[in-house]
Amino acid sequence: MIAVMPMAGRGSRFAKIGINTPKPLINVKGKPMYAWAMNSLPLNLLRQVVFICLNEHLEERRLRGDIQWRFGHLDPVIIGLDTVTEGQACTVLIARELINREEPLLIYNSDTYCHTILAERIPTLAPSIDGLLGVFKAAGDRWSFARVDKMGRVIETAEKKRISTWACTGLYYFKRGSDFVTYAERMITANERVNQEFYVAPIYNLMIAKDADIRIDEARDVWPLGTPEDLDIFEKNFTLP
Repeated sequence: MIAVMPMAGRGSRFAKIGINTPKPLINVKGKPMYAWAMNSLPLNLLRQVVFICLNEHLEERRLRGDIQWRFGHLDPVIIGLDTVTEGQACTVLIARELINREEPLLIYNSDTYCHTILAERIPTLAPSIDGLLGVFKAAGDRWSFARVDKMGRVIETAEKKRISTWACTGLYYFKRGSDFVTYAERMITANERVNQEFYVAPIYNLMIAKDADIRIDEARDVWPLGTPEDLDIFEKNFTLP
């Protein structure tokens, strides 16, 4: 399985309060933010990880070096972009040549830490499903959401629209990376945006329309880290299990 971690955002909310460190490298309890996100993944199942970063962040060699030091055993590929894209789906598609294949694909954002049992769940479910979304119960409407039927199949996803109590953690599994590429390109061609951006969660709606079997996996603990407020809550309340 190959994983893609898009982390090509500018981190403007941190810059506004005087934190100018590249967002992936912001220190969170002694580790860079992106490393907390990486440690949310079933690393034992991964063959390779693709990190998509802004070149302005890679100019500070510490990011590239930290990736190699922490995750060199996962054959990391680091892709640099000159500017932000039109959304996470576009960012992941930058790695098209690496993911457009039958191999499973895992996408995860770089600013959320969660505790899951995906290392056990994915091998068990993989033969019978086409996709999987990490979810948790959360208030508000700032998330992606998934709605399921009585059999546990996802029947709809929505971005920033509360269609159920299941908010998405930002973790997206595709049985075949080629499915992500095919349906992401269709979504972009149809110009199906939310708040002027192309997100990953809505891609599943196109797959569901073709009778794909998409499931959810409830995370045991979820800690968003993407804003100064989130980070403050985490640092004050999180303790290792």
